[in-house]
Amino acid sequence: MRKLVGLARTLLGRNGATPMRPQDLPFEVGDRVRSIVGPWHETVLAIDVKAEHGLGRVTVQRDDGTILHQAAIAHGLVPEKRKDA
Repeated sequence: MRKLVGLARTLLGRNGATPMRPQDLPFEVGDRVRSIVGPWHETVLAIDVKAEHGLGRVTVQRDDGTILHQAAIAHGLVPEKRKDA
């Protein structure tokens, strides 16, 4: 019976991670960011901290138009310095 209850909880998503807070991210929607693994510069389109069972999702669009989705918990993005700052 315990195995059945554990399976039901897994299927219903109650075993997910505790969602992170949007304040924990170093950027917001609309900010320009760069990737730490390549020469890409991107714009943050959306942040959903409850997606992917609590790991979160960051949606970005590269300058060439490519749209990517990354886990918010390990996004690999660094905010670009603003020219006016």
